[in-house]
Amino acid sequence: MTKEPCRYSGHNSKERRATIERPDGKKYCVNFPDDEVDDRRILNWIKPIVESLTISYWREIALDKTFNIKREQCVWVEGLWFSYDYKDGVIEVYDIRKDKQTFGSIYKSVMKLFTISEETKQKIKDSIEDVVTDVKFIDYRDDSKYIKII
Repeated sequence: MTKEPCRYSGHNSKERRATIERPDGKKYCVNFPDDEVDDRRILNWIKPIVESLTISYWREIALDKTFNIKREQCVWVEGLWFSYDYKDGVIEVYDIRKDKQTFGSIYKSVMKLFTISEETKQKIKDSIEDVVTDVKFIDYRDDSKYIKII
């Protein structure tokens, strides 16, 4: 398997930021260093950043595989996409998406306004169990961005 590198994908001189794209299509925005007055030397200073992000990206992929982690999974329940991470048997539900697009984390805001019914929680659990087996749910803490589904 060839490890595709992250790539410099453009910059905006007025806003003084450059964009680096990961192999999975996600992008990083990097501000110009303070000592760079223009974009003439952009390829000189961005190259080490691109190399570092490539190493981090592939290291994260290897760790996820080793520790059986699946990130940014989704399940559709009662008209909402619930996002969760699967971490070797532990499901962490952390956001609600609209059309699979996350607009900031609206999960905590929704949870403060509404309580998810026990029936909906069971549907989420049942839907996730169709995808993965041996599901355990984490405890909800007020300071956490995760909830517990019993």
